[in-house]
Amino acid sequence: MMSPKLLLTNKCNRACEFCFQTSMAIRDAEISIPDFNSLLLWLKFQNINTLTLLGGEPTIHRNFSHLLKLANDMNFHINMLSNLLFKKDIFSFFKNIQNICANITLFDTYTITEQNRILENLATLENLKIDVLLSCTIYKTDQSIEHILGIAKKYSNIREIRLDLARPSIDKKNKYISIKKIESHKTQLLSYIREVESIGLNVLFDCPFPKCFFTSEEINSYDLPSKGLSHNECGNLLINPDLSIASCPFYNLTEKKITDFSSFSEAKEFIVDNKEIERLKYSVCSLPLCKTCQSRIDKSCTGYCIAEKAIYNQN
Repeated sequence: MMSPKLLLTNKCNRACEFCFQTSMAIRDAEISIPDFNSLLLWLKFQNINTLTLLGGEPTIHRNFSHLLKLANDMNFHINMLSNLLFKKDIFSFFKNIQNICANITLFDTYTITEQNRILENLATLENLKIDVLLSCTIYKTDQSIEHILGIAKKYSNIREIRLDLARPSIDKKNKYISIKKIESHKTQLLSYIREVESIGLNVLFDCPFPKCFFTSEEINSYDLPSKGLSHNECGNLLINPDLSIASCPFYNLTEKKITDFSSFSEAKEFIVDNKEIERLKYSVCSLPLCKTCQSRIDKSCTGYCIAEKAIYNQN
C-alpha cells in the first residue's frame, strides 16, 4: 500500500514561479494538533504505519516538532517533501524519518544563506542516514540541471533524481509547460536522463506522460517504463489540513474527511469513483489523436495532466 499523503500546511517559505499549488482554496491552512493525533490513531486502526508529509513546506508548520514527536511516539515511519530550508533545531525529531524528497530549483533563485543551509542540511541528513530523493521541475527550455548533478555527487544518501515538467495550476497563474509544447522539451528531458544516469543515479518521473509523447525506440532505449512512464497516474488520494480528502489538482474536492471512512481503501475508492475525475481522465482528450487511441479506450493512459484537461476541457 502506498503511504497516505497529508498536506500538513498550505504555507510555504518559497514562491517558486512554477508551483501548481498557487490555486489552493485556503492558502494559510495547517493541520491542528488534535486533528493530527486523530489521523494517527485512525491510521493505526487501519494498521498503516507510514505517513508522507507534504505542503506547502511541512517544516514551517508552527507545531512541526510536536507533530513529529507524536508520530515518533506512535512509531510511525515518516516520508516528507521539503525544500530543505528548515533550521537545525528540528533535526532531533527526525528519529523515524526514512525518506525526504527535496525540491531543488535553480540555485540562482536562492540567497547565499539559503544555498548554504540546503547544503548543510543535506550533509546532516547524510550523517543521519536518511535517504534523499532530489526533485527537479523543468519549466524553462534553457534550464540547466548542473547544480542538481553537483549536489547529487556530494552525498552518498542520494541515489535517485525525480524529473518532471511543470504542470498547470487550475487558475493558470503559474509557469507551466502545456501539452502542446512538451514536444519541444522532449530532447531536453531525455538529455537530462542520460546526464543523471552518467553519474550512476536512477531517474523517476513524478506525474504521468502520454505514452505517445515518446517513440517506441525512446521508450526502450531510455528504459522509460522503469522510470514511471506507464505507472504514474493522476487522481491519487491526498489528505488536506482539515482532514478532508482530495485529489491533485482538486484540493477542494469534497468535505468528507478521511476519518469519515471505515478504511483507507474505502477512501481511495471514493476518489477513484469521483465522476468528474473519471470523466477528465478518460473522456476528455489531451490531444486529437487521443480520441481513437486504444490506450485511452482501455484506460491504461490518463493523458498528460488532469489540471490541463480541466482548464481547456478538450473534447
